[in-house]
Amino acid sequence: MKKIGLFIIAIFIYYGGIAQKNNICGKLHYTLTVDIGFGILEKTDYLMQFNDNASYSEEINITASKGINKIKSKASQRRNIIVPERTNTTPRFFYNTIDEFFYKIILSNESVIVKDDKNDWNWKILTDTKTIQGYTCKKATIDFRGKSYIAWFTDKIVVPFGPWKLQKLPGLILEIQSTDKSVQVKTTKIETTQDANCKIDFDKKQLDKALTIPELYKKREEIFKAIDLKMKNEYKMSKAVEEECKECPKGLEKYDTKK
Repeated sequence: MKKIGLFIIAIFIYYGGIAQKNNICGKLHYTLTVDIGFGILEKTDYLMQFNDNASYSEEINITASKGINKIKSKASQRRNIIVPERTNTTPRFFYNTIDEFFYKIILSNESVIVKDDKNDWNWKILTDTKTIQGYTCKKATIDFRGKSYIAWFTDKIVVPFGPWKLQKLPGLILEIQSTDKSVQVKTTKIETTQDANCKIDFDKKQLDKALTIPELYKKREEIFKAIDLKMKNEYKMSKAVEEECKECPKGLEKYDTKK
């Protein structure tokens, strides 16, 4: 019995060592395009680090700007891309582990870290395939906080993460699009390695001050009340006006803020 026990331990150590050596490390460059309403798109670039246990997407190529009417437009684009007023150039981020998810946003030039609510991730994986950045990807669909999404993932990179907020597929997500096209994510570059010591460069201490979703909504209302009328008209409308305006922004996600 003693020999059998030692044999089992040896097998465990051996295969555990192999699994450790096969850790997936990588970097994924992507663009996140969000329809913020009135036919205006906001486009941002992100660099995502990932391994078997977590992913961290940080905003890159940030430019400080004054005024919310600075528009970048090209003849080939059907819509304008706006550069909102932003003097706070602290990068926004998305930090994702197997069990928790955090992100940073900029509210009226104030950096705010939020602990996101959990989601059931009821994906439907389809038979459609296509190639993205040299990887064969499978199609999956999901309803997520009031919108329907299509995601393309590759099972050649077996990590349960992806850009923006979508996750928990049996492979790295490389492309995302909501069916109403208000959210679009496109991968522009992928780098992968196998490293037993793979670590993500991220300071977790800052997560201690993260707000819950109800706290975020409360803080956002406080900020809206503190800014001038022009900013109120830009970011927040009265209920009466919002009900009459069919084209007004409705928000990307529907949360239960009464928890």
